[in-house]
Amino acid sequence: MRLAFPELIVSIDAINDQSVTDSISAMPLLKALSTVKINGSILPPSGGAIDTTFQGKALLTMTDSDINARIVDPADDVTHQILEFGGTLNRSSYRVVNGKFEASFVMPKDLSFTNEQGRLFGYAFSDKKTAKGSSRAFKVGGIVSGTGSDRKGPVIDIFMDDRSFRAGNLVRKSPLLLVDLEDETGINTTGSSIGHKIEIWFDDNPTPIDLTSSFETSLDDSRKGTAQKQIFDLTSGGHTARARAWDVLNNYSEILTNFRVAATDKTIITDNLLCYPNPTSNSTTISFQHNQSLPFTVEIHIFATDGSLVRSINKTIEGLHTAAIEWDGINIDGARAAQGNYIYSVDVRAANGDVEKVYGTIQITR
Repeated sequence: MRLAFPELIVSIDAINDQSVTDSISAMPLLKALSTVKINGSILPPSGGAIDTTFQGKALLTMTDSDINARIVDPADDVTHQILEFGGTLNRSSYRVVNGKFEASFVMPKDLSFTNEQGRLFGYAFSDKKTAKGSSRAFKVGGIVSGTGSDRKGPVIDIFMDDRSFRAGNLVRKSPLLLVDLEDETGINTTGSSIGHKIEIWFDDNPTPIDLTSSFETSLDDSRKGTAQKQIFDLTSGGHTARARAWDVLNNYSEILTNFRVAATDKTIITDNLLCYPNPTSNSTTISFQHNQSLPFTVEIHIFATDGSLVRSINKTIEGLHTAAIEWDGINIDGARAAQGNYIYSVDVRAANGDVEKVYGTIQITR
């Protein structure tokens, strides 16, 4: 068996519009809070012309200058010197179009100020090809003064399972956590200073979950992105989630949301049955929350108060959290339903055959 190593090369061609160079004295100095621009391309294994057929995504990771660490071997009490990579300064994603990409981001405050070389790693992939490369053609140090008076932290949104989530929703027993972040200068992904991480706390647990390494920037704007993680071992019932994140200027924000966890995903559970508008003179929408991740079917039967069937509606639900089915106010004969009170049943059938039935009332006014 042969390991599948990337076959193409990620070439870092220019940093801040300056062609890369092996001359350390001529390398650009990337300062804290400065905007960095990187141009790169995808090359064949032997170098040469740009692979203009490459259409995909480039992941860039910039690290601080290397650290000279001293480690004592407890076996013989000998001190060894080792070279460690510096902390992560930026991790972001960009589109590769016709074999070229351009990156732009703001350097964080959290850097070492050594004026030594850092490292830049690139990995790119398309549907059929992969590429990798690196560069040390820059130095890290200093800080840009007069960067403004931004005191606002990132905008944070918490979702469970998908972005249709709303606070208080019923979610699966092991939901997918999504934390969307956006800031006018950029999200701090260094995690190098105490507390400067993307973190989330559940309920009263004092120990947060670190989401920093899972954060991935938007391909269209590196100042925003998403951290995500599957959450296990949540008990059934109500829960809270509190997220915190920092921008590159070290301003932070927090946000709190709440949700409910179903006791099991094997049995379909419906909640918060609602008909709106109600009363109605025309159409109305019947909605409810649910705990299913697979598509399921819904049958709605609307009855007059004498028990006669007015209308039946069938629909397959594919979305998470909430199901919504519209009744246009038309009866089985194609005419508008008469003014009065109606009873409706909602028959929900899960993919595994489990069934639940709930009831409600509708009032029609003319």
